[in-house]
Amino acid sequence: MLGLVDQADGSTNCEKSLVDQADGSTNSKTTLVDQADGSTNSQTTLVDQADGSTNSKTTLVDQADGSTNSKTSLVDQADVLLFLSQVAFHPQQKTVFRHLGYGHLIKF
Repeated sequence: MLGLVDQADGSTNCEKSLVDQADGSTNSKTTLVDQADGSTNSQTTLVDQADGSTNSKTTLVDQADGSTNSKTSLVDQADVLLFLSQVAFHPQQKTVFRHLGYGHLIKF
């Protein structure tokens, strides 16, 4: 586990943990905590599955400076990581994408 603690100069709390599972999969969680300087809460969780698929969830929390709440959930099957890099968020939008088989993404 890696932990960085907030400082008065606006540095950010960062926590990262890797938990190896008996089946060879790895749980990974990274957390960044908002600072008074307007940095954004960000939580990313990757849960690798034995079949090679990955559950990915990213959350951004609104700040007083106008940053945007966004929630994206992707249940990947190998080909979605490319999609994840192509996602753009519209301000004030909360969007959930679900991956239903290869190449099929549904916006809720």
